[in-house]
Amino acid sequence: MENILATLEKGYRPTDLLILGLSLSICLAGFNLDLYFRWGYGYHKDDLPPDIQKALTPKICFWLNQVFFKAAAGMIKLAICTIYMNIFSKPVLLSTRIARYANFDLMGVIVAYYTGGTLVSTFQCNPIRKAWQGDLDGTCIDNTKFRVANAYINSFKSVLLVLIPFPALLSTGHPSKEIWQFLFLIALGLAHTACAVVRVVMIYVPNEGAATDPHWYNTTPNTLAMAEIFTAVIVSAS
Repeated sequence: MENILATLEKGYRPTDLLILGLSLSICLAGFNLDLYFRWGYGYHKDDLPPDIQKALTPKICFWLNQVFFKAAAGMIKLAICTIYMNIFSKPVLLSTRIARYANFDLMGVIVAYYTGGTLVSTFQCNPIRKAWQGDLDGTCIDNTKFRVANAYINSFKSVLLVLIPFPALLSTGHPSKEIWQFLFLIALGLAHTACAVVRVVMIYVPNEGAATDPHWYNTTPNTLAMAEIFTAVIVSAS
């Protein structure tokens, strides 16, 4: 196990994963901004011209949003884990060693879940284009249930990312500049986790208009998702 961890620590740099995560996040932001600037998001459906109401582009962007969100979230969380691997690279104390192994296990879970989640979102319908052309013959997964499950799992992983460093921090005998910097990162991590938790809570808030007026009612969840992703980018880049 020690050899595996040492190999991972030498073979991966947080900046590599951060660049990939940031690139995916920028693409994700582009899909969302296109919806706001050109396709009427933030307006009630009845206030939009018929050509925008019937356009397939917003539905395609919504599908791409789901795919890129999971890919970006997984990549950024993995970047944060690699930062922890560097911090825990010399596990002298037992608490640091425990945090190191917990971080390694979490990396495996992140890779497995977000890879699977990205593939599920990509191939949620058969044929794939039924995801944005609902009148086609075919089958789709229950996206509502999948979104609920993903929101819970995403929030849980965000909480774990905040908690994992604490055993090592609590075992430190005296505060230092590095520890205060790390506590600042944890505070940013809590803001990221708060966005994820609020999105979970919003699932249970009655939102009857989302099905008939998505341009208006999806604005808040989309904005929170963007805040969640880019807060995580700031954490991993700090």
